[in-house]
Amino acid sequence: MRTRKTFFVDSSDDALASDEELKTYMAAHQIETLSAAIKSLLDDEHRLNNQLDQANERASNVSESVQNALAPLEKKINFIDRNL
Repeated sequence: MRTRKTFFVDSSDDALASDEELKTYMAAHQIETLSAAIKSLLDDEHRLNNQLDQANERASNVSESVQNALAPLEKKINFIDRNL
């Protein structure tokens, strides 16, 4: 069974691609049909969202490891401050 999806490209919303932008995208990527262009855009969005999620996860891991590495140093500094 095939699922049909409806896209409206005549909206005045700035977040949506206009008809001219879609035609420019189609010409730049040598895509012949509007449906193929929309599918390509959605695939690109999915890929970029995955990359962003991976980058955010890496940043979180780096932040956590830096905090863990600095924790003993922070305790040492607090101990020195108390003794002064």
